[in-house]
Parts: sequence; C-alpha cells; structure tokens
Amino acid sequence: MDQRIFWIRAVGAIVFILIYVSLSGCLPFSNDNVSNHEPMYQEGRIVEIEARILVVSDISKEEAIEFDESSILSNEVGTNATWFSVDDVEQYSEGQLVRVYYRGMDESYPGQSEATKIENLEE
Repeated sequence: MDQRIFWIRAVGAIVFILIYVSLSGCLPFSNDNVSNHEPMYQEGRIVEIEARILVVSDISKEEAIEFDESSILSNEVGTNATWFSVDDVEQYSEGQLVRVYYRGMDESYPGQSEATKIENLEE
C-alpha cells in the first residue's frame, strides 16, 4: 500500500510540474528591466514613400531612386530594408540619406517599425 501512495504522489508531482512549466510559458514577456542605453537606429537611403518610408542600408542614391521594394528584395540590392511609419512623409524624398531611430521592430522582411526620430544625413 505504501508503494501505491508513493506512485500516486510522484505522478501528482510530475503533473503539477508539467502544468506549471506549461502555464509559465504562456505569460507575456516583459523587457521592462532590460536597459537600452544605446538607441536603436538604422542608416540608409529612402527607396519608397507611401504613408510610410522604406529605408535600405548600403545602397547608392542612384539605386535608391531606380529600384522599388520588389526590385530590392528580388535583386538583393542593399541590406536591412525597413518600413518606418512617420508623421509627415512629404518632407522626405527618394534617395535621401537618413538615420532613423526606433524602439522596436516587427520581425519580417522588410522589417516594420515606427520612427521616433529621423535625421537627414545629406550634406
């Protein structure tokens, strides 16, 4: 009889641990305690302007004006393409060199984010 009680308790403990581990994986992740001392940014040229801007790194001004999003993705021109939501797209032009600051990035390609600050790097 003692052995039967032992196995019932052992199985109960295992079930409890499995449920606990399963539920803890469902909790939302918060990175509030992660310190971001350095702001995240991307430098590149504006390739497309819609209600947002497509910024691509490592691309020439001529390529930025010549190519669109599908050409860049299919021809593997430039690196790190990202769509940024901005307040006023009218102040930007295709081929313009910019540094875009942002907080987070959707994991897709091209990436998607909201610009918190944009610096014009043109001389």
